[in-house]
Amino acid sequence: MQRWEYMIRKTDLKALNQSSRLDLEQVRLTEYGEEGWEMVSAVPSQDSLIIFLKRPVEGQ
Repeated sequence: MQRWEYMIRKTDLKALNQSSRLDLEQVRLTEYGEEGWEMVSAVPSQDSLIIFLKRPVEGQ
């Protein structure tokens, strides 16, 4: 049976209105993808965006 590990990230939505911050977030998400993380959901919450990621647990 596949086992998963999870990561939750919180990003300030106001900061994402700045193109440089948006570029930085894109770079971070790309790096997470290279590490095997997959974004499964993004939920707005007042002034932030909560991002949920998962990846398979290795060696299981």
